[in-house]
Amino acid sequence: MDMQTHVIEPNGLNAGQTVEKLQAKIRTLETVIDDLQAEVKAHGQLKDGGVLPKDNEPFFVLVARDPFAPILVDAWAFLRMGRFTEAQHVLNRLLNPTLVVDPQMSDDPQIINAFRIGRYMADWFKAKILNGAG
Repeated sequence: MDMQTHVIEPNGLNAGQTVEKLQAKIRTLETVIDDLQAEVKAHGQLKDGGVLPKDNEPFFVLVARDPFAPILVDAWAFLRMGRFTEAQHVLNRLLNPTLVVDPQMSDDPQIINAFRIGRYMADWFKAKILNGAG
């Protein structure tokens, strides 16, 4: 009689599916680690430049490999100088159909983190204004 061994994996997955799920989790963790390393590096660069965030102030890191980074940085600089027309011209470059990007999904950890940081920044700024530190 031919006997077969059946391996029962957690959540009813077979070994191949379990490996795929673990590999996906590892990729997610690698992304989180990369993001944290970028934040640590950026924090060091900010500190070296004398522009250290204060009072648990959140910050967001854009790296040069992001095709939107130079456009967003230029637009930010124009906006901070009050040069809104030039900022608008720079931001219009984001809509250029020749700017090729590989879209990230809404469940991508990097996208989720960006929205989280944006909300945290808004909350931090609001608290700063409400506490009279604006």
